[in-house]
Amino acid sequence: MKYIQKTNYQFDLDQLNFEWNNIKDFNLTKDHWYQEIQTCLQHSETCVDKYTEGCGSIKRAGGRTEQDFCLINDIYRGTLFETIINELNVVRTRIMISKRHTVYSIHKDRTKRSHLVLNTNPDAFFILSENTIEKSEIMHIPADGYIYMVDTTKPHTFVNAGEESRTHLVMCHG
Repeated sequence: MKYIQKTNYQFDLDQLNFEWNNIKDFNLTKDHWYQEIQTCLQHSETCVDKYTEGCGSIKRAGGRTEQDFCLINDIYRGTLFETIINELNVVRTRIMISKRHTVYSIHKDRTKRSHLVLNTNPDAFFILSENTIEKSEIMHIPADGYIYMVDTTKPHTFVNAGEESRTHLVMCHG
């Protein structure tokens, strides 16, 4: 069973990285980051902090769901990021950074996720498991401009065993 599938959606990776670097360097402050590794592109109408309340576990959202985080944050308006969000009709979109030598706990998400990798290294990969190595899927998602659909409703983790950070756009499906 394939838990990770490359879609037909492809976007200009150079343009995305150009826009991301400009936003990151000129618009985002330390207050826009959750634990220095996540920032939201979308918020809910009840957010006090539009850039961090949708980060981390959805359990932090005080009863809100992924679908509540559907309003684009101002600094992403008119960018390719907004185009992607609108074209894929996704919610709770975030930029996530997996720092070098890190791993997440094995967990399940409430919804499937789409991923678009902005930059990576060869030692960064998903592990999706059904509790046996024979049924596990391990995959490196390249920075190739394609959207990858990941069934994160199944037990999974992410490992960055490399020397470089990995930056990706993660989008929730309702």
